[in-house]
Amino acid sequence: MTTKTMTMTGPVIKTALPGPNAKRVLEGDDRYISPSYTRSYPLG
Repeated sequence: MTTKTMTMTGPVIKTALPGPNAKRVLEGDDRYISPSYTRSYPLG
């Protein structure tokens, strides 16, 4: 019996960060949410 070692790899990123979906989320955050609210994610 042989065993195989599986290596874990992360996601393959094909676009510059932040990606297009994240940019839409950040634009909505800037437009609709008060800057006085704390965020659970860093905004640049």
